[in-house]
Amino acid sequence: LMLIGVLAIGRSFIKEGEPLDGLAVKKILYVTASVVAFALLVEGAGLFIAVLALFVISAAASRFFDWKFSLIVGAGAGVFCCLVFVKGLGIPLPIIGSWFGV
Repeated sequence: LMLIGVLAIGRSFIKEGEPLDGLAVKKILYVTASVVAFALLVEGAGLFIAVLALFVISAAASRFFDWKFSLIVGAGAGVFCCLVFVKGLGIPLPIIGSWFGV
């Protein structure tokens, strides 16, 4: 990842592009909040709810944000993550957490 980052920075000095309009603080805060929400939710609410929250909160940073679409994609990603990480790889995370009495 560091190599990709160095290559991207190096390319930015060589290739011409459009100037940035400014720092998108609101979008950065949404994405940061989604990661923090995931970290706070994954143990108590479970992996499915944490991934769903991650997708919905980070999607809210987009100007094309749609609740229904974000919930559907987030639910699909939650199922996928549960299947891959918990069932497939055996990572000991609760799918549905203790907050729901499971």
